[in-house]
Amino acid sequence: MSNDRDTEAPHTPGKPLPCRICKTLTAGATLAVYGAQCFRCYAAYCREPQPKSAFLADKRRDPKAWARALKAREERGEHLTLAQRDMWREALKSELAQHQHVDEGGAS
Repeated sequence: MSNDRDTEAPHTPGKPLPCRICKTLTAGATLAVYGAQCFRCYAAYCREPQPKSAFLADKRRDPKAWARALKAREERGEHLTLAQRDMWREALKSELAQHQHVDEGGAS
């Protein structure tokens, strides 16, 4: 005995799906373009003032600001993925080694 739900693909192209904000049925292609939102919700999001990121300003002055930001997040106790942890450590490897050398009583 076959059930339509068992044989139907999870998402059939062209099948309308609900907007994640207002739940209005919207074409799947539109949702894919606008972050799972209908155009009206996406336009409202774009009109909202966006906070200025200190990280963006730092990135222009310091190309490793992203790595320092990840390090700070981890030090505050935030969970980072293994890839994030590996990447910030690799990017700051020379600085970490220098700090460890100074902590052990070596010259800086």
